[in-house]
Amino acid sequence: GLRGAPARPDVPAVEDVIRRHAAGEEYHLALPVLAGLVTADAEPPDDTPALDERRLRSALAFCYTTPVSGVDGWYRRMVRSRPEVVADVLRRYGNAELRRGSASVPALYGLADDEDHGAVAARAALPLLRSFPTRCRNSQVGALISLLWAALRWADRSELCRLIDEKLRARSMNDAQRTQWLAAGLVTAPDRWRGPIDEFVRGRDARVRRLAEFFVTGRGARLSHDMSAPELALLIRLMGPVFGPRLPRGTTGGSPELPAAIGIGELMDNLAASPGRAAGEALADLSSDRGLSAWRDALVRAREAQRVVRRDATFRPPSIEQVCRTLADGPPANAGDLAALLVDRLRGIAEELRTGNANGWRLFWNEEPHRRPGKSKHEHSCRDALLILLRERLPRSADAQPEGHYADDRRADVRVACGDFHVPIEVKKDSHRDLWSAVRDQLLAHYTQDPATDGYGIYLVLRFGEGGPPPPDGPPALSAGELETRLTKSLSAAEARRIAVCVIDVSRPRPAAVKIEGDDRRL
Repeated sequence: GLRGAPARPDVPAVEDVIRRHAAGEEYHLALPVLAGLVTADAEPPDDTPALDERRLRSALAFCYTTPVSGVDGWYRRMVRSRPEVVADVLRRYGNAELRRGSASVPALYGLADDEDHGAVAARAALPLLRSFPTRCRNSQVGALISLLWAALRWADRSELCRLIDEKLRARSMNDAQRTQWLAAGLVTAPDRWRGPIDEFVRGRDARVRRLAEFFVTGRGARLSHDMSAPELALLIRLMGPVFGPRLPRGTTGGSPELPAAIGIGELMDNLAASPGRAAGEALADLSSDRGLSAWRDALVRAREAQRVVRRDATFRPPSIEQVCRTLADGPPANAGDLAALLVDRLRGIAEELRTGNANGWRLFWNEEPHRRPGKSKHEHSCRDALLILLRERLPRSADAQPEGHYADDRRADVRVACGDFHVPIEVKKDSHRDLWSAVRDQLLAHYTQDPATDGYGIYLVLRFGEGGPPPPDGPPALSAGELETRLTKSLSAAEARRIAVCVIDVSRPRPAAVKIEGDDRRL
C-alpha cells in the first residue's frame, strides 16, 4: 500500500496541497505518499514506475509542506533530473508562504550554497524576489537574504539589476528590507549603489546590523570573495564602528557580535590577500580612520600582509642578460640593482662630506658674513644640493629628478629612474617632525607601492645635530651611525631587505681645542 501511495488517483493537485498548508491544514495522504517515495527510492529504478507530471508535482509539494527525514534521496534525484518542475513547485510554495507572512521558509535557505540546486535557483530565485512583499515582516528578512544570495550566484545579473532598481523605487519598503536590497545592489553594481548604501546606512546602528545580517551574520548568507577593494573597505568602514574585535561583557552565544567580528576580520583578510594597489590604499586609509580605532591593530597587520602579497605578485626575476650585465659592472639591471648602486653612491657622498678638504657640509647651511655658517637650509634646498652631488656619480643610464609622482598624487623628494624601473628617495632633516614615521607613512605606504619600484626605496636623513623630535623609545641618537641603526631597526626584516636607511652627517664640525701656555694668547 505504501509503495503505491504516490501513484494513487486521489492524490490532490499541487495547488490544493499548497492552499491547504497555507490554511494550517494537512492532507492525511501526505505521510503515506512520502513513505512511498522513500520505499521507491530504496528499490531498483526499473522496478519503480515513474510518476506522471501531476503526481510528481504533488509529491514535491508534500516534500515542502510536510518535512520528514528520509526523502532526500528521491528529492535530490528530482532536483538534478527535473529542475524546471522543482523550480515551478518551489516558486508556488514560496510565494504562498511569503504572502501569509511565514517567519521561516526552510526550502529557500539552501538555494545559494547548494550546488545541486543551482539550476533550480536560476529559475526560481528571481520570480520569488519579484513577488516578495514590499511590506514584509522583520522575521522574513532571513528568507529575503537567502533569495538575494541565490540570485546573486545563479540568476542572470542584468535581470537582477533591473529588479533591484524597481524594488528600491518603492517608498513603502521598511528599513530592514531596503538595507538588504541595497546590499545586493552593492554586490551587483557597486558603482551604482556604493553611494546610496553609504548614505542610507552610515551612522545608523539598526541599519548597520541589518547590513551585517546580509554579509556576515544572516542565515544562509555568505561573504562574497569577489568584491573589489572599494566595496570591502566601505563595509569595514560601515560595520567596524558598531561591531568591535572584542566582545562586550554579557554577550551570549547567539548574539550577532561574534559572527560580525569574524566577518569583518574576513573582509580585512580579503583586502590583505589582494595584490592590487587599491587594496593597499584602502587598508592605509582605514588604519588612519579614527572611527575604526578599535580595529587599528588588525588593520595595520592586514596592511603589512598586503604589502608582502603585492611585492610577491609584482616581483619579476631578472633575466640572464640582466644578471650578466650586473656582474660585468654594467648599468643597473633592475630596481634592486639600482637601489644598491644608489646606496653605495650616497655613502660615498657622506664620506666625502666629512673627510674631504672642500668642506662640502657647507652646501647645506646658510652662510653669514665671513663665511660663518648660520642656520641650516630649507629641506628642499638641501635636497637640491644633494641631487647635484648624486648626479655627478651616477651612470648615464640613470636619471635623477626631484619630486617623483607616485600613488595618490604623492611626491617623493627624489626619483632615480633607469629604463622602465625606478627607486624613490625620501629626504628628511633630522629636525623634521615626521623623522621617525616618514619611512613607514610615506615611503612604504605610497612610493614603494608603484610596481616599477619592485618595493625598493631609500630613506635619506640629513643630520644637522640641532636637535629633533624625540624617538618613540629610548634617548636621542648621539651620532649619525646611531640614528641610522635605530631607524633601520624600526623596519621589519622583510621591509629592511628592500628599504635602505642612509644618514648623512652634515653637522658643523666642532672647534678644535686650544691649549694656551704662558703669556702667549695669540691663536
